[in-house]
Amino acid sequence: MIKILDHTKPLADLVNDQSNGLGYIEQISGSIEEGLNGIYEGEVQVLVTDKHFANLFVGGYLLIELDEVRGKQIFEIYHIGKDINGVVTLKVQHITYKLSKAAVKPFTATGAVAAKNGMLENLVGSYPFTMTTDIVNETSKFTLDRPRSFRECLGGYEGSLLDVFRGEYEWDNLTVKMLAKRGSDNGVRIAYGKNLTDFQQEENNQNTYTAVLGYAVVNETTYTGDVYYKIQSALPKVKIVDFSSDYEGEDVPTTTDLTAKARSYAESNDIEVPSVNLTIAFIPLWQTEEYKNIAPLERVNLGDTVHVYFDKLNVEASARVIKTTWNINLKKYDKVELGNAKANMNTVINQIQETASQEISGSQGFLEAQLNEMATLIINGLGLHRTLVPVGEDGGFRIYLHNKKTLDESDTQYVFTAEGFLI
Repeated sequence: MIKILDHTKPLADLVNDQSNGLGYIEQISGSIEEGLNGIYEGEVQVLVTDKHFANLFVGGYLLIELDEVRGKQIFEIYHIGKDINGVVTLKVQHITYKLSKAAVKPFTATGAVAAKNGMLENLVGSYPFTMTTDIVNETSKFTLDRPRSFRECLGGYEGSLLDVFRGEYEWDNLTVKMLAKRGSDNGVRIAYGKNLTDFQQEENNQNTYTAVLGYAVVNETTYTGDVYYKIQSALPKVKIVDFSSDYEGEDVPTTTDLTAKARSYAESNDIEVPSVNLTIAFIPLWQTEEYKNIAPLERVNLGDTVHVYFDKLNVEASARVIKTTWNINLKKYDKVELGNAKANMNTVINQIQETASQEISGSQGFLEAQLNEMATLIINGLGLHRTLVPVGEDGGFRIYLHNKKTLDESDTQYVFTAEGFLI
């Protein structure tokens, strides 16, 4: 159920509101889509006969429970659709969208922390939003030369905070987090025979380059470095990069320095790699009974790095979660989109699909294979020994992890079976 927040209360008070608000709606269905540095919106379908339907209006607030990391988030209703067979669709957007109409006065600041502070200090009005950052940058200059909306300053134009300091945003109710990098790499593998159920790949080479040319404008003088060729070509695709923000005061850029910056940019940004997005469907193993004891090892969220893996062909592509679609009713992801995979897997997918049935029939069985994999993770992390003991006549086995070289002399034992995990 979704709580309708009392719009007459101050916005700051609604984050930790413990009341029943204006009531709870029993949504028929609903989803929230969030993209890395992008969209954070959704739709909720409700019946017009819902006893609290009269409390729903454009500009009203809903408190929606999302995944384990994001928790409950405030969304604002910005559109109410027509009644179709007694069902109405509410379009909602995250509460931070309010900052798209919040004005920030011109200012100049040097460094990420100072720029963050300047955003709040020059915000017009008494908005209850806060902003944090973990970006370690004390030299780049951010200049807001004319009034703009708060969200536009974050990343809506050349010279924005995102353009100057790079990084990624996380939206947590009334807090805007400007992070060096969102998410983490917990070693999560998404693989056929484990948790991957659907796969689509899109590749785009519109943003690929073979060389970088750096320049900087300092005291109204333009300085240019030499072209750095990451890939030699008679017809180079050159990316032009402005490094002006790296120079302050009387610093005069040299050709050597600008060329070095161009090389560093080319090497760290994989300019020659086509953009490959993988749209996948997978089982959220951290929500299953079998994996509840190791949920942190399997949980996936926006910004995380995951490893799409094909065991038989020994192919693995690392990619980041760049968009998620959360099913409000089922409390799970309907879709997760991965971006910038470092391998082209069209051929791999075709081969896997052709041989999937043979591979599955010849495997140890889904659960036992995962128990074996989990045991391997623990062994590597804790330095334990492993012993496999056959069980029954169907090829199954019990996994023992123990602290001494042999099972008999060990005084600590962990047991994995299809029935569970014992100590």
